[in-house]
Amino acid sequence: MGQWAARSRRGGKKTPPTELAQIARAILVDEHNVTITYNQNAPTVQLEPEDFTSAPSAAQPTFNIDDTPNGLTLLFEDDITGDTAIAYAGTTPGFITPNVKTYG
Repeated sequence: MGQWAARSRRGGKKTPPTELAQIARAILVDEHNVTITYNQNAPTVQLEPEDFTSAPSAAQPTFNIDDTPNGLTLLFEDDITGDTAIAYAGTTPGFITPNVKTYG
């Protein structure tokens, strides 16, 4: 029996690696709100607001609202109108870190 037959008998099929969630889109809604959409359904309820930073001001959100299965809205006290990107640098499993996305 060849190598393939041995693998087939033992189940040989390898499980593909789990894809990590990453920011697919970040929208600056107004001077205090950013909506983030991930590339897949993700447990955004586990994310902490202090793990996000708006750049270049380095403002951090004070609260996040889990809007959809694959997105959330971050609320900032500071005016972030002049900022150009959002950065995530948390340690929650299942999310790419660091992850930076330009507002668009």
